[in-house]
This record gives sequence, C-alpha cells and structure tokens, in this order.
Amino acid sequence: MTDWSAYVEHAFSMIQIIGTDEEYIKDFAGRWGDLELTTFARALNEGEGKDQQVAAFAVGYTGSRWARNLLLPFLHHEHPELRWAAALSLGDMREEAAFPVLVNMLQEFLPPHPVVDDWYDMQHLYVADILGSWGNQAAVPPLRDTLARLWQAEQQQPTGGGLEAWWHYQDALAYALGRLGAFAALTDLDVPLSRMRLWMVNLIMGYLNAEKICKKGVLRIIQDAPLNEELAALLRLVSALLQQKMSLSQQEAASSIANYVDAYFDRWGPPIVSWSKCKQ
Repeated sequence: MTDWSAYVEHAFSMIQIIGTDEEYIKDFAGRWGDLELTTFARALNEGEGKDQQVAAFAVGYTGSRWARNLLLPFLHHEHPELRWAAALSLGDMREEAAFPVLVNMLQEFLPPHPVVDDWYDMQHLYVADILGSWGNQAAVPPLRDTLARLWQAEQQQPTGGGLEAWWHYQDALAYALGRLGAFAALTDLDVPLSRMRLWMVNLIMGYLNAEKICKKGVLRIIQDAPLNEELAALLRLVSALLQQKMSLSQQEAASSIANYVDAYFDRWGPPIVSWSKCKQ
C-alpha cells in the first residue's frame, strides 16, 4: 500500500464509504499530472464530477484562508456532491457562510426523498458532528426537527432492512444536541421509552464529548466499561447527569445505561411503552 500525503488520504477517503480507491488515486494523478495541492486546486476549478469533489476535500484539508477562498464559490453548486464537499470542508473551518448550507443538508436526501447514494447517509453523521461541535445554538431546532422526522419516517418504513443508517444518524443527532447542551430537545417526542432512554444517554455522552475523550463510540464505551475503571467512572458521571439534566431517578438512570446495549441492537422490536404516555 502506497504512503500518500495526509491531504490525499483524507480527500480520497472522504469520497468513499469505506477505505480509499487506490486505482482512482493513480488515475487522478495520471490525468492531472501529480497529487500536489496546486494540482487539486486546478482540478477543483477545471475538473468535473468526482475529480472536483475529491479536489474540494484535498484543498479543504489545509483549513487555510487559501482553501476558504477557493471553496466558497462552490458552496451553492448545482451538483450536490461538490456542494457537500465544499460545505463540509468549510464547516470544519467554521466558515459562517457554510452554517445555513449545513443546516439544510441535515434533511437533504432524507425520506420522502428518493434514495440517492449511501455516501450521503454517511456524511449526514459528519454534518451532525460539525453542527454539534460548532457551538451555535441556532442548530438546536433543526437538529431536533431532523431527529423527529427520522423517527416518523422510520414508523412508515416497512421492516426488512435499510434502517441501520437512520439509526446511526438518530444517535449522532442526539449526541450533537448534547454537545450544544440542549437538554430539553427530546421533550414531547412521542417515541418508545427504550428509544428515548437510548437518545438520552447519547445526548449526555455528547454533553461530555465522551467519544473524543475515550476515542471510541458510545456503544463501545458502555460495552467496555465493566473491564475498565476509567470508563466505569465515566458511566457513573453519565448516570449523575441523567438525573441532574434529564430529571431521571437514580434507578431510571442506571437502567438507561444498563439497557443501552440491548436497546441499541433491538431496534426491530415493536414499541411497547411510549415516552409521552409514560409521563402522563
């Protein structure tokens, strides 16, 4: 396997769902001459399709003023793959012009939109992460609305597959709401108790930014905690915050964490208890 520059690895991995396409890297280099940043800048302005998309990610990886100026003209491009690449890269730079574009992307290509490309499903997680970490409270209503819309779409979707991407996105949205301290965002959502508690745990994990601290996802944190005292201590903090911020009892908080793994995997089961009914 060839050792590519960091911006090359980033750019070509960003246009894939998993890994990188080394053949395409070689084809790109052959077509444009090399893999220098100036070459990617030329491909961004003179290329088309996939070449422009990967060029946007390569240039954006620098996080520079140069990259910002090159990418801004593509922020409203007619081709969504290039527009998304520009918006994600500019969002990483906290470019204000990208904020409303990213907000719109939260629900772009969601039901009832037709299936477009699995790539957008993966990048929705990235959009939620950027907006959650931005610190702009204006993102809270659209994040919450997207979560509610995904739940409604899930109820209308026949069972049998295809929902996994939605579940990952739901979890990412709850985590992003936690990053923004939006503790009331889940209020009045009419979802099953097990799903509500799952999202509450994700929200508190986001409030702590636990995935960054632990360098692993929420599911793995909870699975590994019995054999890791640091993770176990983190879960004790999560339990305390579920009580303090989400108004759960000590028993409810402990149960939410203890049942998280089962709730995570058992999403095909029919709702039994509604959160809204539980509060009545």
